[in-house]
Amino acid sequence: MRKISVFITITIIVSSLILNNLTAQTVNKDSSLFRGIRLEVDLLSPLMKAIGASKGYYYQGAAVVNLKEKFFPTIEIGYGGINNKVSVSGLIYNTNALYYRIGMDYNVLNSTKPLSAMNNIFSIGARFGGSNLLYNIENVQITDNYWNRNNIINFSNQRKFMIWWEVLAGIRAEIINNIFIGWNVRIKGAFTSPKQGEVYPYYIPGLGLYNGGKWEFNYSLGWQF
Repeated sequence: MRKISVFITITIIVSSLILNNLTAQTVNKDSSLFRGIRLEVDLLSPLMKAIGASKGYYYQGAAVVNLKEKFFPTIEIGYGGINNKVSVSGLIYNTNALYYRIGMDYNVLNSTKPLSAMNNIFSIGARFGGSNLLYNIENVQITDNYWNRNNIINFSNQRKFMIWWEVLAGIRAEIINNIFIGWNVRIKGAFTSPKQGEVYPYYIPGLGLYNGGKWEFNYSLGWQF
């Protein structure tokens, strides 16, 4: 985890220096509001899943509207979950579900290119996310104090609708005409907390662990048209 954190920090610093250099020259700005739509797909999660470096998995894409190289309304759709997660106490957890996010990014760099050539972006933003998930918790041990014995109970097809918030910062760099690569870091949290005695989901697709710290690092490939 420490190596991953160091890698992320170095990546962001180096990327910031590159983008500052790329945007050093000033040219005439175009007055048009709409600059295009960018379609993106996240590349990191499938890789992390393949090497066994993540608790759960997700596959996600995004549609981003470019308004004057400054404002980027964004819709994200993904599918994720966790399969046969065994806890320290022996609980087995499963869930798979679609999730959705909507939000806005703001480019803190000055727009320095005309409409015919897209800018590089260093943005901050926010998201609201939601998922309507089914989950199964198996091998739950319930102690019967009266008879002094343990009972095993399975909770199947439990449903919960979750919403959460996210704040993020990221970079997009145009490598060739209209093709972008980029990365961002997200911090997020649920609007509700587990209630005492509740059979709550361990992992929320799109959010991560329900009862714990949540952050996410994405590496994306996108095409703007």
